[in-house]
Amino acid sequence: DHCSMSLPLQHLARIACMGTTKLKATFKAVYHMTITQYIRQRRLSQAEALLTATDFSVDQVAAAVGYRNAGRFAAIFKENCGLYPAEYRKAARK
Repeated sequence: DHCSMSLPLQHLARIACMGTTKLKATFKAVYHMTITQYIRQRRLSQAEALLTATDFSVDQVAAAVGYRNAGRFAAIFKENCGLYPAEYRKAARK
């Protein structure tokens, strides 16, 4: 629920009441991906929804999903979705 916030591993381990190594192993066993991959997937999914449902700028979408650098966000978005955020918005609205 808080994927747009900074989520240090030590903080997540405290919430889960376990050590960081056990948290990472347990998370991967349950979700079949690392915590970082999961957070990235959730952020990009939220970004896709914002790009199609709002008129927020790419900078605003990047900030809303937890990326401080819009250029980095755009590169990660393209790497995972195959299009830059603005291209994705145009394609989704057609």
